[in-house]
Amino acid sequence: MPDPDPLAVELEVYIKEIEARRDPDDNEIEAYARMKSRVENDRIALDARFERELKAMSASHESMLKEIDRHDDAIEWKYGQFVREKVAGKIAGQKQRSVKTLFGVVGYRKTAGKVVRHVRLSTDKETLLEWAKRVCPKAVVTKQHESVDADMLPVTCEHIYDETVPESDNFYWKPAKVEENKDV
Repeated sequence: MPDPDPLAVELEVYIKEIEARRDPDDNEIEAYARMKSRVENDRIALDARFERELKAMSASHESMLKEIDRHDDAIEWKYGQFVREKVAGKIAGQKQRSVKTLFGVVGYRKTAGKVVRHVRLSTDKETLLEWAKRVCPKAVVTKQHESVDADMLPVTCEHIYDETVPESDNFYWKPAKVEENKDV
């Protein structure tokens, strides 16, 4: 039988000394800590996987939405004007301004005329704010920072102009209500 390696013998003696001084409860404590560590690492790995998959799904979602929007634009380009004329002919002389279909309501909706206030392009926000503080302090609104409510400014303000938007008929489609199957 070959002589045992002196380094292996010394290491075996060292390990036996450590185990002799060790508390028997340390095994349970170490096992508990090891299991908790594995659970925490699983949690971290799951969160990382979720973030990766969420980014991938978000990119895919954006791409799919763009494709759907392109399809919607193509339908509008190909059939929109034709359907507008058909609906206008169908509702001509009637009180009702829409046509009901299995897939929703198609029609015209009146939009009232209004006056829209615009800040002149040559005016920066600070100039308008200073002018409003001097001339019309009630138009200064303070939430997180100070700003000016253009609707509160007098008509004589040289930093704004009013644009009159005439009333118009807007074409619309409203999808049909879909009731959920409550038996499932």
